[in-house]
Amino acid sequence: LTASLFEMREAGEMVDVHLEFDGLRVPCHKVILAGSCEYFERMFLSNMRESTAKEVSIKGISSTIGLLVVDYLYFRTVDITGDNAQGLLEASSMLLLDELKNIVEEFLVRRIEAQSCVSLLNLARLFELKALIEALLKFLTDNLDKAFDEIEMKELQEEDLVHVLKNHASQRVCFCALQKWVRCTGGDADQFMALLQHVDLSRCSKQFIQDIVKHEEMMNSPRGSQIIKMAMHNECVLYCTREMEWSTLPPMTNARYAHSSIYYKDLLCLIGGRILSGQPTDSVEALDNRTMEWRPLASLPVRVYLCIVVCVSNRLFVLGGAESKQVSSRNVYEYCASPEMWQRRAPMPEDCHGASGIELRDKIFVVGGI
Repeated sequence: LTASLFEMREAGEMVDVHLEFDGLRVPCHKVILAGSCEYFERMFLSNMRESTAKEVSIKGISSTIGLLVVDYLYFRTVDITGDNAQGLLEASSMLLLDELKNIVEEFLVRRIEAQSCVSLLNLARLFELKALIEALLKFLTDNLDKAFDEIEMKELQEEDLVHVLKNHASQRVCFCALQKWVRCTGGDADQFMALLQHVDLSRCSKQFIQDIVKHEEMMNSPRGSQIIKMAMHNECVLYCTREMEWSTLPPMTNARYAHSSIYYKDLLCLIGGRILSGQPTDSVEALDNRTMEWRPLASLPVRVYLCIVVCVSNRLFVLGGAESKQVSSRNVYEYCASPEMWQRRAPMPEDCHGASGIELRDKIFVVGGI
C-alpha cells in the first residue's frame, strides 16, 4: 500500500491538492493528509478557504523540510539529521504532529555533546521537550568539570545554571562555572552573590578559597567577606583537659553557625543552625567518636537555629528555636534511631529561641530565651 501511494503521488494520480513550501509544489491527496495530520484534518473538513483550494501555501516551512513532512505523512518514516532536526521540530509544532516531534526528540537525546548541549537545551525549552531537557540537564551536571571549556556558558539560562550548581558534585567547579557565567552574560556582583547561595564553599579546600575565592572581585563586599570567613571556619577542635592541649578534628561536612551541639551515644551531633547564605537549615550531622567520620542523621522537620538540645536518659530532644528573624518556634521533637526520624512531642507553652535547657531527674528545664 505504501509503495502504491508513493507511485500514485509521483504520477499525479487522483491528486486533489498541491502543498507549496517556499516555492516547491508537492502533489498530495487530501484524504491522506487529513487522516495523518490533525492540522490538515481541521483545514480540509472545515469551511476554511483551503478546504476547496487546489493549492495551499504553507508558510514558515522550507521546501526541504516540507517534502520530508509530506513523506512522513504518507509513510510514517523520516530521515532525521543534525541539519534538519530543528526544522522538523518547527514543522511538527506548527502542524500538530506530536508523534514526529517525539521521534525528533529521541534522535536528539542520542546526539548530546558538550559543544552544542546548551543551544540544544534552549531549543528543547522552546519546544517543551521534557525528556530532552531532563537528559541535557543530567549531561551538564555530570560533565561540567570534563567539558567546562567547551560548554557555551554565555547561552546558558539562569534557571539551568542554578540546576547545575545545586546538583554537581564539585563545589570548586561550581564556583568557577558561576564566575564564568556571570562574566560571559555581563552580570554584576549583586547577581553573583545572589547565585552564590547555590555553591557550598565550605566543601572546597582552604587552598582553593585562598587562591581563587578571595581574589574574586565580586566577593569584595561585607557579605562576601562573611561567606569566606564562614567557609574557612568549618573545622572542629578538641580540648583535652588532662593534657591541656587543643587538637583538630575532621571538618564539618556543612559549615554552619547559630547551631546547637550535644554529645549523644558516641556521636557529636550538630543540629540546625544557619548556613553560609544566612538561611536556617534542617540539617543534622554527627561525628562518630569511634571512626572520627561525619555522617548525616535524619533532617529536622523544620529549618531552625538557636534551638535547645537536651539528652534525657539516652533520649535526644530538640526544643524551640528560630525559624527566621520574625518567627520563633515552640515545637518539640525527639530523635528516633529506628526507623531514623524525628517524632513530634508536646509543644512548649510559648514560642522560644536562644534559651538554655538542662535535664534533671528525667525532666527538661527551659530557662530564659526570647
